[in-house]
Amino acid sequence: MEVNIMNEFLTGSKEVNKYVSDTQKEINKLGLLIPPYSDLYENMRVAERFSDEVVSHVIALSIDMDKAYKPPIYLAIQGEPGEGKTTQAIAACTQRGFYVIYVSASELSGSHENDAKDKLQHIYNYAKRLREKNIVAIVIDDFHQGIINNDDNIKKTINTNILTGFMMNIAEQNGEYQIPIILTANSLSNIYEPLLRIGRADIFYWEPNIEEKREIVKSILGKYVKTSRMNDFEHFYYKYRHNNIAFFSQIENQYRKNIIKKMVKECSYFNSDKLNSISQKVCQYKGKITYSEIDKIASDILKDRGIKNNV
Repeated sequence: MEVNIMNEFLTGSKEVNKYVSDTQKEINKLGLLIPPYSDLYENMRVAERFSDEVVSHVIALSIDMDKAYKPPIYLAIQGEPGEGKTTQAIAACTQRGFYVIYVSASELSGSHENDAKDKLQHIYNYAKRLREKNIVAIVIDDFHQGIINNDDNIKKTINTNILTGFMMNIAEQNGEYQIPIILTANSLSNIYEPLLRIGRADIFYWEPNIEEKREIVKSILGKYVKTSRMNDFEHFYYKYRHNNIAFFSQIENQYRKNIIKKMVKECSYFNSDKLNSISQKVCQYKGKITYSEIDKIASDILKDRGIKNNV
């Protein structure tokens, strides 16, 4: 469960407590604080190659090292849409006991001067306080859609220059520690190039290979399937292997939705008890379906979206 835990470890003067309260409000508006071992990400499969890149980046910025060595503050993860960049980045962190502050790049904007910089600064200062007793990383999702972008289709304001300057500045700071920031993007080609230079950012291109995707897909769907022959999964996976990881997550969502539809037909009214009952029953529908039935759900999803499956 995602919670705001700032007051659990921050105490001090009235001034400090007021700052904490104000920052809490800003975090609630802008970002999502995801604690270690979050139920949502606990059992999620993360490719070893991906996890190694993310975890080593966070650890490098979280330990005391030779002051002459300053690792890049940014890890920019680039890859095709729907291949699990952001989800795996969060899971890789929370599964290792790190806190994650998630924010969408599109939220780092504003109509007034300094709005964008102030929003990220609130989040960064919050993370620094959290870092006093914990390991923490900031994940900025869809960075290619933010205002630090040379794309002519994205509106530029004074906030573009101010936010760029702030992100350049924290990359150059020499302090007791810096907060690792993970940027996910479909493309980095239009991002302000100096921000991603060697020394400021490491760049990791994510394109899951056949084996990595197979294991991720199996972790998404395997829990719902009756005990079956390995060939059943292999046949299903081979048929849909060219689709992205988000497609297989949508199969899971659709399966759950189909279950809920059946239960809705059986209810003439809804209250909290009914909702709790439905929630419990949905959780019990694991190990109930075959890959042939999953194949039908997959086929229907592609048909509804007018997409041809490339075998």
